[in-house]
Amino acid sequence: MSVHGLAADVSALLLGADGRVRSDDDLVFYNHPTQDGVSVAGSVVTADLSRVPAGVDRLVVVVSADPLQPGAVFTRAPHLSIAQTGSPARSFTAPDFTSGETVVVLAELYRRGGGWKVRAVGQGYASGLAGLATDYGVDVEPEPDVAPAPLPAPGRSNPVPSVPVVGLSKVERLAPALLSPARQANKALVD
Repeated sequence: MSVHGLAADVSALLLGADGRVRSDDDLVFYNHPTQDGVSVAGSVVTADLSRVPAGVDRLVVVVSADPLQPGAVFTRAPHLSIAQTGSPARSFTAPDFTSGETVVVLAELYRRGGGWKVRAVGQGYASGLAGLATDYGVDVEPEPDVAPAPLPAPGRSNPVPSVPVVGLSKVERLAPALLSPARQANKALVD
């Protein structure tokens, strides 16, 4: 997989017949790089299809704009190459994107007639990883309801709220590289 003009992360989802993950562990990405015969290393997703459990009906290959690049969106579509031992390599480039897409479903491997097939997809998501995760059943913790911080009286400093402005437990678990920028954003919102 290659992306021109922006840093991107590759991930994969293992889906059941209902089109949803069996658990959050079925999201394979840089911080959880292997699951049931599927692995992610850099820009490569590898699937040992003989090790994929029978309960997995589809594997979805996803690329997302690096969230550490604020405002990064896909304009030129990522290029996907698929290689299988004993077969010629195949490639796919989705049409370019124009609606602020930050995540693209590139391809699906799916079971058919006792074997596996590949389908090029090229579906973009402007709603980011949260939108994609919700569509495929990955648990996305809702942001806590936080009352707006009271405005300080003239001449007084802004009080620190008793709860964080943004819940960081899910960020820390799923994308630890984003934890520091999220904490900085929290601090900026509190100051």
